[in-house]
Amino acid sequence: MTAVNKPYIVIIDDDVHKGDYPLIDFLEGAYGEERVKVFEEPSEGIEFIKSHLAERIIVLLDIMFDGKAVGFGVFEQITEESVLVCVIVMTGSLEYTERTDLKKLINGHAWYLVTRDEPAKEILKVVKKAEDHLSMRVDGALEEWILRQKPEDLQKQFIKTRGGKSYTLLDILRAIRTGDDPIGQEMVNDTLSLAITMLVEDESRIGD
Repeated sequence: MTAVNKPYIVIIDDDVHKGDYPLIDFLEGAYGEERVKVFEEPSEGIEFIKSHLAERIIVLLDIMFDGKAVGFGVFEQITEESVLVCVIVMTGSLEYTERTDLKKLINGHAWYLVTRDEPAKEILKVVKKAEDHLSMRVDGALEEWILRQKPEDLQKQFIKTRGGKSYTLLDILRAIRTGDDPIGQEMVNDTLSLAITMLVEDESRIGD
């Protein structure tokens, strides 16, 4: 997979210093320096995510900022923008986390919770699993297919609805990521229906 097709790894953490935070080196080695973004200010991280919703994104989100559990609010803001952003929550300890806050993470589909003192190699494994998770989703697979197309083809009309509205592949990609246009979910549903139909028609091969 080329760098352009790799997901962005967005770290939102106010206690990150590259010199003593080996995880960043591991992530840059795996995904490329240009795909790893670090934000000490949560608002800046959120703005980056909002402006890159046409891309696959995995977020490593710290909970505590200046001694306050700001991360839970940040998590909610991210999921309001798109439920397709994969969020890995980092925390010092779950022992002191309020049950209501944990419910927010569970109901908001936080993908994974890791402790901050987890070895960098172990957190990298979790990020890799998150990447696989994105690729295995129908919407993730559709996104990946779109991103593999030639840049000039992304701007061309790809589909026209019965109502006369035209969409390029970039339009569809953004709709999948943001959910602000039903064409995104329609494309996902159509892809899933096609896959099921192909499996049913060729069910004799399943399990061979």
